[in-house]
Amino acid sequence: MNIIEYVKQNQKSFKEDSLKETDFAVFSQISYFEFQKFFKKQDVVTFKQFNLLKDKQYLVKKALDSKKGLKLVNELVVSNRFKDIEIFHFKKYTSSSKKIQFAALSFKIDFNTYVICYRGTDISLTGWYESTMLSYKTTIPGQLSAKHYLDELVAIFPSNTRFYLTGHSKGGNLAQYAYLFAKKESQDQVEAIYNFEGPGNLENYPLEDKNASLLSKIKKYITKDSVIGTLLLDNINSVIIDATGINGVIQHAIYEWKIDEKTQLFRRIPSLSKTSLALSASFTSWLKCYSTRKKRQLLNQLFSFLKECGIQTQKDFNLQFISKGRKLLSKRMKNSKSKEFFAAVSNFIKIFLNYRFMPTSKLLEIYKQKNNSYHVH
Repeated sequence: MNIIEYVKQNQKSFKEDSLKETDFAVFSQISYFEFQKFFKKQDVVTFKQFNLLKDKQYLVKKALDSKKGLKLVNELVVSNRFKDIEIFHFKKYTSSSKKIQFAALSFKIDFNTYVICYRGTDISLTGWYESTMLSYKTTIPGQLSAKHYLDELVAIFPSNTRFYLTGHSKGGNLAQYAYLFAKKESQDQVEAIYNFEGPGNLENYPLEDKNASLLSKIKKYITKDSVIGTLLLDNINSVIIDATGINGVIQHAIYEWKIDEKTQLFRRIPSLSKTSLALSASFTSWLKCYSTRKKRQLLNQLFSFLKECGIQTQKDFNLQFISKGRKLLSKRMKNSKSKEFFAAVSNFIKIFLNYRFMPTSKLLEIYKQKNNSYHVH
């Protein structure tokens, strides 16, 4: 069972069946929908108002997998559990010059329970760029916006209001950052944080012992072949879940995560795959080979190449891109800066092959040392 089937099967209200991890995953997927047009006319929307096909298509028009997105919307519209949930405080802004792609929205569960959800990386090139900035910056623009969003919303409600934070991919990272660096009064009102496949940070937050108690509220989920969720440093204990798909990139999508039909929770597995552990160790070692300035230069070269190939969104990766990309690559191979980029790629491959043939037990020990903790809930 996946989240679409979960929404179809679980028709109990939140009064009858309280919030569970799978609900937060649904909210995280909803955050990728396009609500902007509807919030220009009203402050609050619900899924039961999206009966027209044109409205449903608008919601998923910028989703990477619009077909599955439409299937999910069709179930949400008629779901006893989700159709009446009020969605409000939608914020969205993207700026290529400021290197930020941010979106967040909130859900009202009952009179004093709310879910704040942060959108992950969208299909835009700007969104991609900001996410890759995590590899050379301790704080990215979206993290600061996420913290501000939380503090701003908490200030509106009474002190007995409960908040849950969630997000997928970069959204999970934003949710975690917002909580750890929010005002004390905001932290006190947060019940839990659900981080789904969010990458870590350049530094391991929080570093001070006084903040150690905060970690108990954070629940992080990564897939068995995780690539994104194991990147960088993150001392949060992780739940490892089963997923469909031949690799961690495909498994990164929420639609691929397996849910147990009886418990309606994600299926747990005991450990990450060897490939996932090897990639995590490789990426950490590879980053140590380059200065902040050099990492920024390498990323700028990559995104410059993508723009030259006509890539504006993830949906532009097609046969035309492959054809044009090959021609540009042959020209760029003669350029000294491009040679540096390909040397860096070659270096990563060498590092990965070194880790790939290590014993799994050794890779697991490296993973533990990197994150200071390793545990399956």
